[in-house]
Amino acid sequence: MQSRLLCLMTTAVTLGTLVACASNPLPGKPGCFGSRNVQDWMVLNNQELIVQTSVQQDAYLIRLFEPVSDLHLYQNLGFENVQHTGRICNNSYDYLIVRGYAASRVPIVAVHQLTLAEQASLLHTSAKNVASAEPNPH
Repeated sequence: MQSRLLCLMTTAVTLGTLVACASNPLPGKPGCFGSRNVQDWMVLNNQELIVQTSVQQDAYLIRLFEPVSDLHLYQNLGFENVQHTGRICNNSYDYLIVRGYAASRVPIVAVHQLTLAEQASLLHTSAKNVASAEPNPH
């Protein structure tokens, strides 16, 4: 009985994630990157970040299953791939490791490789969102 309940809950969570992703398509194309090749990252918001890799200076948009409060404040991020291939891939149920956060393993729901134009657009939009959220000093 417990395994059926767990299966139903997992199915509901998966369907909810798929509906959310379908209603808000991500730029780029589904992809993978080597976890050892991560050079840098830029937090766009509490649920998305761009990862820069050393391989041809590729960039990947990472979307998390749930927001991480104040993600931009965490300096020690890591990746855990569940298949132990060394690659973080779209639809592979890998994790972002956020050291010091209550739920240190946050599921990754999407990994999309970005073109330079897509990356620039996301960074521009993110900067506008941050600027509009800042209080006006006047």
